[in-house]
Amino acid sequence: MILTVDGQEHMKLKSGDSIRIRKFEHSVRMYYFGDSKFFETLREKLGWKI
Repeated sequence: MILTVDGQEHMKLKSGDSIRIRKFEHSVRMYYFGDSKFFETLREKLGWKI
């Protein structure tokens, strides 16, 4: 199984691994940029190509 969070780098999970998901104590404003390639551009600029 592979875990990917927020479209960032993924990691392989092994048998026995666990994932804890919890609610953040502060609210977060989310913005939608339409069909923007924002994260693709950011990964390229930072050299985080998958």
